[in-house]
Amino acid sequence: MMLSFAITSYGATVNVKTDVPPNMVFLGDSITTGFGLEGYDSGKEACKSYPITLYGKYSKELEGKCTTSMKNYAIDGQTSGGLLKKLNSGTYDEALNDADAIVVSIGGNDLLSVLKEFITNDLNLNMKKRPTKAEIANIIDSITSLSSRIDNNLEAYDSNISEI
Repeated sequence: MMLSFAITSYGATVNVKTDVPPNMVFLGDSITTGFGLEGYDSGKEACKSYPITLYGKYSKELEGKCTTSMKNYAIDGQTSGGLLKKLNSGTYDEALNDADAIVVSIGGNDLLSVLKEFITNDLNLNMKKRPTKAEIANIIDSITSLSSRIDNNLEAYDSNISEI
């Protein structure tokens, strides 16, 4: 049985075909851990995240043919720079060497960190309460400064994802 992956980053897609992977490794951020999904409070192995869903699907398809395993090393809040640092340090070397498929979902926090910093530091807003009209006007006036910060993080992400 063959599995086809499409890997996309900034519009560039690389298609990869492989046998259905009995040993899968997942790397990434809160999307990969399943943060916020029902059951997550009991751990990332207890919710219906996409790694759990894929593992369940392949376990059924490969039942009786071979054993399957799934290791989810995703970390809530991780950025592409954080993942790259862990990869370069050898943290995942053993798991990656044994993997038939490696699935990476990373990058959301590279941009979210800019927005969170902007709201809390530049605008001095409490993210837990509704902004006033004056605060909204200040937000609109200040948004233009976000552009260069986002561009900087996107450049770093582009470099990191290439190395990852």
